[in-house]
Amino acid sequence: MSEPFVIAPEWDQPTAYGPDELRMTAALLTISVNGRLATRVDDSWARSVREKVRLSAYPLAVWLAASWWRLRWEPAPTALHVAWRMAHDLRSVGY
Repeated sequence: MSEPFVIAPEWDQPTAYGPDELRMTAALLTISVNGRLATRVDDSWARSVREKVRLSAYPLAVWLAASWWRLRWEPAPTALHVAWRMAHDLRSVGY
C-alpha cells in the first residue's frame, strides 16, 4: 500500500546566500500524493524533465504548518479567491 502523502528530501549542501534557515535547508524534494508524483517539472529553459525540485525546505514547512487545516478540511469555493489559492497552491510557498 502506498503512502497517501510523502515528502522525500535529498539534503544538499547549504547555499552561499540568504538567511541561515533557507541556506541550511536546501534540498532536492520529491513530493507524491497517493503514489502519484506531484513534483514533475518540465523545464523548457533547461530543456529537461525531472522528478525533483531544488528548493529550501523551510518555507515549505512554514506554509504547510500555517495551511494544514485549510488544506485538509476547506472545500473549494464556487469562485476562486486569492486567499483560497494562497492556502491551497504550492506555488504560493515562496522563495
